Amino acid sequence: MVSLFLGIVVCYMLAAAIVLIIRYYYGQKQSNTSHYVLVGDNHELQMEGYIRAIRWSSLKSGSPVKITVVDEGSTDETGAIVQKLARKDKGILLYNAGEAKRRSEAAAAQQAVSSFNPWPGRSGIREPHHYLWMLQAEGIVSEADHAIVVDLRRPEQLEKLPL
Repeated sequence: MVSLFLGIVVCYMLAAAIVLIIRYYYGQKQSNTSHYVLVGDNHELQMEGYIRAIRWSSLKSGSPVKITVVDEGSTDETGAIVQKLARKDKGILLYNAGEAKRRSEAAAAQQAVSSFNPWPGRSGIREPHHYLWMLQAEGIVSEADHAIVVDLRRPEQLEKLPL
């Protein structure tokens, strides 16, 4: 009687192990990484909450996620907060766009090339997808990633975050 019971338990455990192996094998091929690109400047009060909400959603869904925060020269502690979170989690990156912006403005001034501003009345502010192209060119965001660009300066863009 005991041997029959142990035989059933062993068969059940083998079947469960085979199912887990198959799910792991096929899950590796189908999982696409979501890459959140958060564009903003002075968001020190909200930034940690945004990042933790994205990470929590990733843990609940079981899908891998990367986060890149594009800092447009903030004057508060946004950069320091992101750097502190990035030390604990390798999936978080701070991209300092303020320095890249100053370099590109200096190069444009030398060449006297006028650029198109897609947001009239907001001079010096780039379109968020411009940063996505820059990050792809630098190899930070890959073509395989599902990139989600969120402009934190525009409240209607917060709908893209899993809050």
